[in-house]
Amino acid sequence: MKSNFALECIYHDNFEFTPVNGRGNFFEIDIIGDPRNLDKANEELGLAFDESDICYYKDLFLNKLNRNPTDVELFDLAQSNSEHSRHWFFRGRLYVDGEERKVNRFRFDISLPFFVEFGWLKGGDFHAGYSSAIRGFDSLLLFPSNPTTTSAMHLRKVLRHITYSAETHNFPTAICPFQGATTGTGGRIRDTHATGRGSHEIAGVAGYSFGNLHLPDYRMPWEDEDEYPCAFSHPNNVRL
Repeated sequence: MKSNFALECIYHDNFEFTPVNGRGNFFEIDIIGDPRNLDKANEELGLAFDESDICYYKDLFLNKLNRNPTDVELFDLAQSNSEHSRHWFFRGRLYVDGEERKVNRFRFDISLPFFVEFGWLKGGDFHAGYSSAIRGFDSLLLFPSNPTTTSAMHLRKVLRHITYSAETHNFPTAICPFQGATTGTGGRIRDTHATGRGSHEIAGVAGYSFGNLHLPDYRMPWEDEDEYPCAFSHPNNVRL
């Protein structure tokens, strides 16, 4: 029997956090037959789409992609286009005493104009979402002739910029080391995608800070005997 400290519930069935090989099951939401099925899926799957989201996705799948969405795609869109990821509200228009400010809260928090002088992208686009960008160079890349289906690939020379993002994931990693760290990696990948044009993951670097390790037969003079909260994993389980 295992328990979940955050949800305060007990799991009676035995289970392990181990990788599962093979593709998981998925299903389509039939909005071609009845567009209202998207509204129904929104409620049943807890996607938290608002009215503008639903209208946008109906138009996307019905009029542009001409197919039904899968539950996996809807879950992906629910996360990728959420306020947490896209900041629709945070980067919205800011009014103070009835007057619109030229710079909203989001733009104010990430404004670093001095970077522009050192090769960063012009026009205020050097930072978007949680990523920054420096001017890149022309690259010869493969592109599908029709990205909505299986299609032939063609070479095209395009300008590709370099993006960078950083992610802290202390709390999830302390609770469940491996799974917490992997969701942090996923967040970093999402952030580089969220610059507005997508991205390719090239490389990643990780840094770790630990408490007292108390390694067997290798005590250090700075280590103390303080106990860790029971919900936290011991540093020995967090370290690589």
